[in-house]
Amino acid sequence: MGAVLVLAGAASFAASVIILKHLVRTESSLTVTIYMSVVVAPATLIAVIPFWQTPTLAQLGLMAVMAGLGTGGFLLFTQAFKEADVTVLAPINFTGLIWSALFGYLAFGEVADIWTWVGGAMIFSATSYIAYRERRRNGRSQNRNGG
Repeated sequence: MGAVLVLAGAASFAASVIILKHLVRTESSLTVTIYMSVVVAPATLIAVIPFWQTPTLAQLGLMAVMAGLGTGGFLLFTQAFKEADVTVLAPINFTGLIWSALFGYLAFGEVADIWTWVGGAMIFSATSYIAYRERRRNGRSQNRNGG
């Protein structure tokens, strides 16, 4: 079941990126972020109803901070997709593995195994190579076009 959920999550993420890329062609990043909030908030509310516990004031404050950071992060994510090609941005998203491993260690003392670091190194290398290649390709196309 876990593998099926991972595949479903990957397919959902891919579909959301495709929709996002189409939306940012005609809409501003702020508008897309508002659309996301309007769609996600009711869906989240439906999912949380069976588990609802009234939050304390401290928890409400933490939720407000998380909402602000999440909304800001999505706004930046959306703007990145407006500014750059998906093929350049997609590999960068996978660097989250490195950040997750680092945060897990710093916050919880969780040590990542060797394969996490090997995978992270591969992702970092691929991302760096793609960025370098795209920069060279863009430089050549500008030179051909007289720019």
